[in-house]
Amino acid sequence: MEPGYQHFQRSMSLRKWKGRIFHLICMLAILLVLLVLATLLYNIIEQGWHRINWEFLTGFPSRRPERAGIYGALIGSVYVISVASVTSFLLGVGAAVYLEEYATRGWFVKAVQINISNLAGVPSVVYGLLGLEIFARTLGLGDSVLAGGFTMGLLILPIVIIASEEALRAVPPSIREGAFALGASLGGKLFGTWFYRRPSLRY
Repeated sequence: MEPGYQHFQRSMSLRKWKGRIFHLICMLAILLVLLVLATLLYNIIEQGWHRINWEFLTGFPSRRPERAGIYGALIGSVYVISVASVTSFLLGVGAAVYLEEYATRGWFVKAVQINISNLAGVPSVVYGLLGLEIFARTLGLGDSVLAGGFTMGLLILPIVIIASEEALRAVPPSIREGAFALGASLGGKLFGTWFYRRPSLRY
């Protein structure tokens, strides 16, 4: 057997052992993280389970801990999420349809799409400050559900636009051409395209 081949065999064997050791270290690290997480969850559930009752779920905030509840927070969260969902869906899908179907391809559309992609990576605290200044102070909404819902809607709006654009781009050209061949208007084509890609429009 040639010396070069023997050296290659030893090198491959050493690489395999290094790979196995690295894999073992990664598995041990994952198990350690899962163990810490399981211990934390167990302590939280053990110490807090007996405090969750009907009064806690239906009570309002109070200065007395034994009387405090989360009913206001739950209802407020539902209202804020509802406003944010409706706002971001209408504006996001409308913007995506305009950019993909109506707008003329050019530098302006590309610049808008690049800025939308950049907005998806903006920290949420920036949107919070923006919502505080525009909705709470400038528009006078103050500490209201609308202010929180509009702010959260702005936060998820870029994601909705990007997802809607990708779904519309995934429609085969044959679907569009077939719609026009059947005499469908642009609105009818968009309606059919929307239902064709509806299963993928899950945000």
